[in-house]
Amino acid sequence: QHFAPDPDEGVVASARNTKDEKQPATPLPSAAPAAKAEVKTAGEPTPAPAPTTQGTQVAESQAAKPADKNDAEKLAVKSDAVKNSAPVNAKPAVKTDKTAEEKKPKKTKEQRATERKEEREKRLAENKENKATELRIFNQGSYYETVIYRAARFLDKAAGDFGFAMILIGMFMLGVWFVRSGVMEDTRAHLPLFRKMALIGLPLGIGIGLLGSMIAMSHTPGDRHDGWGMARGVSTIGNLPACLGYVGMVVLMLHSSTVLSFIRVLGPVGRMALTNYLTQSLICSIYFYGYAMGHWGMPRAQQVLFVLAVYAAQIAFSHWWLSKFRYGPMEWFWRGFTYRQIPKFRR
Repeated sequence: QHFAPDPDEGVVASARNTKDEKQPATPLPSAAPAAKAEVKTAGEPTPAPAPTTQGTQVAESQAAKPADKNDAEKLAVKSDAVKNSAPVNAKPAVKTDKTAEEKKPKKTKEQRATERKEEREKRLAENKENKATELRIFNQGSYYETVIYRAARFLDKAAGDFGFAMILIGMFMLGVWFVRSGVMEDTRAHLPLFRKMALIGLPLGIGIGLLGSMIAMSHTPGDRHDGWGMARGVSTIGNLPACLGYVGMVVLMLHSSTVLSFIRVLGPVGRMALTNYLTQSLICSIYFYGYAMGHWGMPRAQQVLFVLAVYAAQIAFSHWWLSKFRYGPMEWFWRGFTYRQIPKFRR
């Protein structure tokens, strides 16, 4: 009745409807906003309202109002019950979980020790299996198998070597300073500096290294509490003073008038450092890997003898080569690439 004004009400009904629109009432769950009433001109018959979606929804809502009242009340009661029951049900659940955690028996010292032992044994078994696989591939595998095995472990090894790489970069930068400052060009004029480096750096560096060795000498596979990580950290700290001490000692030996001057025999090896480095990689690859001679897994004592033999051969080769040529082969190539001109090769 409100939305279909009586013909006698005329403009008054329309005004009342407009006023009611400005004061919206609380809608029922299925009610829609009220439609505007049309203004009737006096003396004219009131036309039937046009069927609109909004008007249809309002009419349906008004028609169903008596039937929906009880349903709306029931829905409101259910909604309040859900709202009130949600927190009540949630709190006991949290308390129940906390109570279950509190009632969970704590592990005894013996149980924790047993778990650590089992974990260590598991890691030892995994490490043993990995070592067996590595020995088989490197000692008997093809070149392709060796590359695939190395590539699969490259990321793990690179992540572990990242910190050590930062230390090496610092050492290289220190060497650059020694060269660019002129210290290495005229070592005789800087003998007091090298003497201090030897007298301070060697005892300090070796002492720190011995301290790290007292913590742990080697890593026990599968044991994360063997102190190996701390030992490596301490030894790394001692590397810098020890390195500077060795440099100072070698320079002092070069300028010595005693038997210590025999170290000059290593001069040609240093002038061909890049060539000798790559040659060592080639020799070791051929000698140790399975795609060639297959001596991977050689005991440490035999490795020391192998190193002495290869280095002695390189000393002899470097002396012979530099008696014929001005540079080592790789040094000649690198010098030409750096200066963009071909240097003289033969003497």
